[in-house]
Amino acid sequence: MDKHRNSMDEFKQSRYNYRFQDEDQWIYFNGVTKKFIPIPSILHDMVETYLESPEKAMHESPSFFASMLDAGLLIKADQDELDVIRAQYNALRNDASYQLMLTLDGGFLPFSQNGHAQGHHTLMQLLPLHLERYIKENNIKHLQLEWIEKSMHPSNYEIIKELSSSALRLCKQEGVELSLRLTLQDGLFEDRLMALLTDLSVQSIRFALKNDFKQSVSSKQAFVDRIRIMMDRFPSLAFVFFAQENEEGSFLTSWIPIFNAKIEKSERQRISFFVRGHELFNSEQESAREKMLFKIHQDGYNLQWNNVLPSLCLTEKKHAFVMNAVGDVAKCLLTLDRTANGYLSSHGNIFWDETMARTDNEIPFFENVRCLLCKHLPICMGQCIPAKRNAKVIVNENDECLLPPWYISPAKVIELYCKQRLDRYLNEGNVDE
Repeated sequence: MDKHRNSMDEFKQSRYNYRFQDEDQWIYFNGVTKKFIPIPSILHDMVETYLESPEKAMHESPSFFASMLDAGLLIKADQDELDVIRAQYNALRNDASYQLMLTLDGGFLPFSQNGHAQGHHTLMQLLPLHLERYIKENNIKHLQLEWIEKSMHPSNYEIIKELSSSALRLCKQEGVELSLRLTLQDGLFEDRLMALLTDLSVQSIRFALKNDFKQSVSSKQAFVDRIRIMMDRFPSLAFVFFAQENEEGSFLTSWIPIFNAKIEKSERQRISFFVRGHELFNSEQESAREKMLFKIHQDGYNLQWNNVLPSLCLTEKKHAFVMNAVGDVAKCLLTLDRTANGYLSSHGNIFWDETMARTDNEIPFFENVRCLLCKHLPICMGQCIPAKRNAKVIVNENDECLLPPWYISPAKVIELYCKQRLDRYLNEGNVDE
């Protein structure tokens, strides 16, 4: 008997189905399963009939009926998809992966500056203790350590190296997978950085490109030349570049031709581009971002959407924190300097000030009428309300939410997501992310 059904089952169409036309075919995608099926346009009406009358599909085309069940386009009539989404949320929230962002921006400072620890206790001493305790107490299986530096102090390279090396030794001892990331301003290509990448086996490095429309072409070419050197020297290193969009538009468009000239298309999957949007969004700006995304995809760059759907804001993850050099701890990098409501104690534990509002509430942000009725819920998981507010993304009650980091509509995200994987589907069958 088919694992999906028996003779007594009744079926219905999923409320989270998407469909869009792509040249001479239609693509049907389900937001819960993240699977899709391409259909020749000539069969579009038949598929719509089958979705409206699943029993007809069951009798006329059992194999295609099974494919629709597998993709989640059809589900059992008594299935509550909100329960499935809540289960997905809980799995993402409670994942045994500890995501810790650390910043030493402004230089390395002792904890006593803010009075959070006594005397000689510093991040150098307390972070290893914290990691050991947290990993053991929470049965962590994967540690993702990300260093974020806006203004690199000369001593910070050594601090990052020493603390990351300590984390690596701990992870080897405890059988925990370690991922290391660096987020830096552009232009930081000193010998120390190259040595750091060599010593630590960093998985990815991120650069915030300067928001300077007057920057010369020659300086941009020199920057990309240095990236080219890093790509050659570290063949497993991934690169992410953030650009800024403002009233003048996105200057990323002036960078792409330079990258295209310097980087072979076969190597561009190691590079991702993201645009940080201006606070005011309109249909014209959204259309421009969509065109830019299509261009980036066509040029062979990585859109990094293998794990974006669904995306869960770090503020909602149980094991995710942001920490600075003085031991302040928060759930969100955007609010660390203003509303940090925790700190690292001299025992290596995170101590929370319960008099301040906590952002790691166990109730999902999507538990509201608007999100629960929205067909995009399994794609965005409600997004992060504090992050949206701090990023100044204005969303009116009657407007469709825009998904970060590109701030385009969920429907367009799905369209790009499927098109990026269509060749793989045709070669290997349905793509199960």
